Order: sequence, then structure tokens, then C-alpha cells
Amino acid sequence: MMFQNGLTNVGGDDEKAANLLIGDAINNFKTVQSFGHEELVVKQFINLVMPIAEKSKKEALKASFAFGFSQFIVYCIFAALFYFGGKIIEANCTENPATK
Repeated sequence: MMFQNGLTNVGGDDEKAANLLIGDAINNFKTVQSFGHEELVVKQFINLVMPIAEKSKKEALKASFAFGFSQFIVYCIFAALFYFGGKIIEANCTENPATK
């Protein structure tokens, strides 16, 4: 169930704070620019977003490992089926015993 939700619940309150900061900075851009606080707003935003990015990276690695492992299992099953199918053809056991 965790992988079906994706990364929507990773941010939480930190994401809300970052959205609020950027929303206020955009709405009051002239005030922020007149006081010369663009760099301060960017630094605060980066400080708010970096923990979210680290959590997201960890969750994405978990999800990608699970997906890759499931694909590995599927292709191993395909390989086993082709191998045993080749062995059956090699042994000339291609007739269906039910049709005799």
C-alpha cells in the first residue's frame, strides 16, 4: 500500500511551510525585492526543502528496488519457461498425450 500512494505523504508540515514561504514571497515580491531579501528567501526555502528531498530520495530508492526486483523475478520465470520448453522440444515430447 505504501508504494501505491507514491511520495505524496513525504513532505508533511515541512512542505506546507515551504509552500507558505514561497507563496508569500511571490505575492509580496516587490517588498522582498525592495529590501534585498531574495537570497534570504531562497536560503530559507532550500533549508525547508532539503529534508523533504532526502526523504523522497530514500523512498524513491526503496520503490525502485522493489520494482526492479519484481521485474527480475518475472524475467527469471520467462527464462525458466523457455529453458524447459527447449528441453521438451529437444526430447521430442511435442505430442499431446491426451490426443492419442
